[in-house]
Amino acid sequence: MGNLIDVRYTPTQDSALLEGNVTYKYFTENVFSGGPKTTKQLSVRGQSTPAKGDRVCTSGATTGEVCSAALQNTVPKCVKMLVDEKVVERCGLIEAYRPGKRLVDAGDSGGPVYQKKDANTVNAVGIIIGGNDDGQTVYYEPIAAVLQSYGVTLATCWDTVPNICEQGIENH
Repeated sequence: MGNLIDVRYTPTQDSALLEGNVTYKYFTENVFSGGPKTTKQLSVRGQSTPAKGDRVCTSGATTGEVCSAALQNTVPKCVKMLVDEKVVERCGLIEAYRPGKRLVDAGDSGGPVYQKKDANTVNAVGIIIGGNDDGQTVYYEPIAAVLQSYGVTLATCWDTVPNICEQGIENH
């Protein structure tokens, strides 16, 4: 897939930076849209910072895509959560909630949080960190904070770097 450049597991960050290998056919600028075993993908157009009350989608390996979660805060906050049977406090998180629908479950962390722009494109919003016990609340790390901490930018096929999209990367 690529080389592991940096890993951050601190109270304010839980992420890793990979140097992508564009010849690897599954390293794409897309997110999966549908159930956990879907092959349908949506193209990442850019990034956004939603306002309180705006709706976001999550896409996790366990739950698949779930949309219409409403943002509960826009100022990052600290949340206590269970990690490897220990209570840890994670800070810098945004909370989204959807009553009556499980947004996240074990195995979904690291998945994308995004806003749909249209039927085929999305804006990256964040990275799933965890959720509450009933899964109706998701906590995520804003993508802008992740990118800034690594000193990188989000590159997509819509940018001035079209060669990432012209390398024969498979899109479904």
